[in-house]
Amino acid sequence: MAKKSRLSVPQYSYRQSLKKDERKVYRRIALIILAFFVMLLIVWFMGTSFINTLSYIQRGNPTDSASESNSEDYPLLTPTLDKLPDAINTDTVTVSGQTTIDINVTLFINTKEIAQTKSDETGAFKFEKVKLNVGSNLIKVVVINKAKEKAEASTTIVLDKTKPVLTLNGPIDGANYPNTITIVNVNGTTEANSIVHISGNQAIVEDSGKFSYNLPVTSGENSIEINSVDEAGNVTNVKLTITVETAPVAADGPQP
Repeated sequence: MAKKSRLSVPQYSYRQSLKKDERKVYRRIALIILAFFVMLLIVWFMGTSFINTLSYIQRGNPTDSASESNSEDYPLLTPTLDKLPDAINTDTVTVSGQTTIDINVTLFINTKEIAQTKSDETGAFKFEKVKLNVGSNLIKVVVINKAKEKAEASTTIVLDKTKPVLTLNGPIDGANYPNTITIVNVNGTTEANSIVHISGNQAIVEDSGKFSYNLPVTSGENSIEINSVDEAGNVTNVKLTITVETAPVAADGPQP
């Protein structure tokens, strides 16, 4: 019987296999060198910002760690209140000020707790439409940090909705004056520390509330308006009219 021939199997030499592996190694080395030079170019053009970006990615968002910080990281600052008027005639007022960043702020009116808020990233705080009581109001803000340290500030404001008393001593409403009068003294009494205007002219008010002003007048009817405005802004008005006689007109020619 004839012997069966064996199927031929491709043969690869050891040298060919070695060259193929060497090419892979060289390719990897070339890629590493290329990546190295690319990194150098990026650092050259971008500077330290690129390095900072890498560290940012490695550490995570810095705001995450910042958010973990609290008011204990900042010294407790005694709060300061923005200026308020000594007196007011409206029922509500805005209370604002400055203190430690991101801290609890409590508002009191006459020892009664009214509201709470938190200072912002600049330390500012605000309470809007704070309702006042008629009369004197002690406004106090108290800040407490997480270490239980406390600081406070206070001020006083008066809610006054009553118009100031205004008593006029002279002149008398409807009075008549001779044509020789060119100035009339307007005088009276009002609430102390009020501002008095007489026909648009400011009069001097004494500590006792007395006021006086010499007002020029002309022939004929003269309307006079007196306004008194107290510290809270309340206004009292008084109006009157006086008449100054008209000078006689001299007749033309000789008299008989």
